Amino acid sequence: MRPGEEGGIPPHSVARVTAITLDEADIHLWLCHQRDGVDACLRRRYLALLAAEERARYDSITRDAVRRCFLLSRALLRTTLSHYAPVAPADWEFCTNAHGKPEILSPALPLRFNLSHGGDYAGCAVTLNARLGVDIEAAHRQTRAQAIAKHYFSKAEYDDLLRQPHARQGERFFDYWTLKEAYVKALGTGLATSLKSFGFELRKEKPIAVRFFDKALGEPDKWWFALYRTPADHRLALAWERCPTPPPVVRAFRTVPLEGCRPLSLVPALG
Repeated sequence: MRPGEEGGIPPHSVARVTAITLDEADIHLWLCHQRDGVDACLRRRYLALLAAEERARYDSITRDAVRRCFLLSRALLRTTLSHYAPVAPADWEFCTNAHGKPEILSPALPLRFNLSHGGDYAGCAVTLNARLGVDIEAAHRQTRAQAIAKHYFSKAEYDDLLRQPHARQGERFFDYWTLKEAYVKALGTGLATSLKSFGFELRKEKPIAVRFFDKALGEPDKWWFALYRTPADHRLALAWERCPTPPPVVRAFRTVPLEGCRPLSLVPALG
C-alpha cells in the first residue's frame, strides 16, 4: 500500500530519518515493497541520494523494472543506515570486498549491513560488529526445484525436499535456498563458497541447525539462522555470525525510504 492508504504508512507519522538504538545483540530488518518506489517525486528524491558511481550504474540499466529496483534498494540502504548514525543518507560512502560484497567505507562505524531483493520486496538487515546475511525470495514463483536442488543441495537437504508433498516442494526449496544464500552473503565470498559445502536441518519449533562439510568454514556453533514468512508468501532468511544464548533480538520495520516506517511482525516459517 502507498503512504496514506488504509493499512499503509502514514505520510508524516515519523520523522524523515528517526534515530533508532541498535544494541550488540540486535538485528534490525527493514523491508519495503517494490511498488513504493514508482512515485515520480520519490524517484527524484532517491536519485539525489546516489553517489556518482551509483548514478552511473543506474543510468546503465536498460530495463525500467530493474532500474527501479536498484534505485529503491540504494535509497533503502542509505536511509536505513542514517537511522543509526548522525549521517545524512547522501553522505554514506561504500566500498566492496574482493568478492563484490558492499561495505561501509566512510564514516568508520561498527555497523554491518546486507541487502536483498526478491519478488515484491527489498530488504536491508543491520547489526553491529558481526557478519550478517539476508535473502528474500518469492516462494510462490515457479522454479525447477528438484533439478536445482540436486545440483546445489546437500544429500540430506535434497532427500528432505523429495519427502515433501508435491504441493509443498516449492516452499521447502525456498526454505533451503534462502538460508544458503543468506549464509554465503554473510561470508561475503560469493561463488567461491560451494552451496554443497554446508547443509541445513529444518525441524518445526526447533532451532535451525547447520553442518559444515568443509573445515575451512570454521565452527557451525558460531552461527545463528532464522527463516520467516513475509507478506505475499515470500521467504526471508537471516544468517548471523555471533551466536550468543539467548538468540539475538530481531526487530522488523516496513518502510518507504524518506517517507516513514512502522513496526512489522515477523512470522517464523517453521512454526
